[in-house]
Amino acid sequence: MWRIRRAGRHADAGLDAAREHARPGVMERRLAAEIEFALRCSGSDYPSIPTELTSGPRTVLGHGTPGDRVLEPGNLVHVEIGGVEARYNAVGIQTFCLGDPPEAGARLYEVALACLRAGLSAVEPGIEARAVEAPALPLLRDAGLGDGFKMRFGYGVGVGYPPTWLDPLEITRTSTQPLVEGTTFVLHALQPLMPQAPPAEDKHSSAPAERSH
Repeated sequence: MWRIRRAGRHADAGLDAAREHARPGVMERRLAAEIEFALRCSGSDYPSIPTELTSGPRTVLGHGTPGDRVLEPGNLVHVEIGGVEARYNAVGIQTFCLGDPPEAGARLYEVALACLRAGLSAVEPGIEARAVEAPALPLLRDAGLGDGFKMRFGYGVGVGYPPTWLDPLEITRTSTQPLVEGTTFVLHALQPLMPQAPPAEDKHSSAPAERSH
């Protein structure tokens, strides 16, 4: 288990670098380079999955490799990386905003965080994997966000080589796989913030309509 904890520290170093170096004017690939440098400096082995990094309108994809897009003020940035110690993998995932987040984004974050906490509170050895997602679903419905997450709620992770760090464990609403003592896994409550439509124009004026408050 100590190897997983050390892999987790490597992943934390990568996420720290992401927050430190994400600034308007920085290219996604440059930010990815800073993250990967921090992982290596922490002592992380070569990754099982390439750095996943998206920004701005690309964050709705969830997964994506860094490109030549340049970060802009107000952008969301999504990062998913793996710290590796002796081929034991720990996954680090974070979405953050360059500046003040939009109201809808902040609300979505709070709902996702509550869902993750509800799932973690249900974890104990011997339960079926579906019992982890179950307490999160009512929170999602109550927030008017539908009846499920855009991806599975979680999956097992441990020893891994390219092209993946995934273990066979699936944490979904239908999975009857048991959580045995010592199981390591990652949870994510993915609900993408869809791009907002531009304000409609007043049919009787060339000026944009004012937003209501």
